[in-house]
Amino acid sequence: MNRNLFKLTASLCLALWAATAFSQASYPVKPVKLVSPFPPGGSADFISRLLAAQFTAATGQSYVVEGKVGAGGNIGSDFVAKAPKDGYTLLLGNMASQAINVSLYKNMPYDNLRDFAPISMVASLSPVLVVNPNTSAKTVNELFALAKAKPGTLKYGSAGYGNSSHVAMEWLRDLTGTQLVHVPYKGEGPAAADVLGGQIDMQIALMPTVIGHIRSGKLRAVAVGSVARSALLPDVPTIAESGFPQFSYTSWVCLLAPAGTPRDVIQVMNRETRKVVESADFRERLQNTGADPVASSPEELGAFMKAEIEKWGVLVKKIGATMD
Repeated sequence: MNRNLFKLTASLCLALWAATAFSQASYPVKPVKLVSPFPPGGSADFISRLLAAQFTAATGQSYVVEGKVGAGGNIGSDFVAKAPKDGYTLLLGNMASQAINVSLYKNMPYDNLRDFAPISMVASLSPVLVVNPNTSAKTVNELFALAKAKPGTLKYGSAGYGNSSHVAMEWLRDLTGTQLVHVPYKGEGPAAADVLGGQIDMQIALMPTVIGHIRSGKLRAVAVGSVARSALLPDVPTIAESGFPQFSYTSWVCLLAPAGTPRDVIQVMNRETRKVVESADFRERLQNTGADPVASSPEELGAFMKAEIEKWGVLVKKIGATMD
């Protein structure tokens, strides 16, 4: 009897192992949808398309970017949260959709921690404060001295209400005690175009969106918002070292699946993401635009998201930002 029980147990274990191995080996067997909840021309959308191309080349299966834009990333994120839990609909989330929005919107359609299965971090991105080169201000202090001299007249652009660029500028406005006019756009790209054209005065944008304009002299980088100076702009000081030590953040993007997606599928995607993020081609292409490739385990990403939600919740409450 014991011998038969042992044989049965061994057979069941072998069958379970074989099923898992088969699942990992066979996924993906059809095109995978990678949802980008952010407008074309922005940093997150650029990374989603680069990532999809790399996944397609590495696996031989098509990864197709599908844009579902609106509500600061909530529409696309909600679509993925409610998608089939089979690994064929993934989300490229970022700091706004996965950490800030929960504090801005009173009626979120999804729970950031409960409704998603973390896969991996993908990249971190430095923010940079830019102005039109015809602006007289060349430093943070000169810029906000100008704002104080003309209260309520200088305009700043953002990628939309509730976007990290909006919250960051409100944070900086609060720290400097200035009155600025917020002009929301549908993405970082259109906002940058109006800084270029002189329709607005300034913008905090992620490095990939504006680095080309900075290099060409069409935009002036006043300061970077990250903890340390950017290797791409070594002569541009941080906002913190310019007299505002409280101000520093780094934006990020990550890969998520609907909660309940099989663990073995998550492991496959984590492995493939690590391969891509650590590849020389991906790293070079991201770093040339001012983004840094960053991979993680699913557990590390989950813990990081929880900490970011708490951090930005405190800040959003302090500056009184709301979307409802």
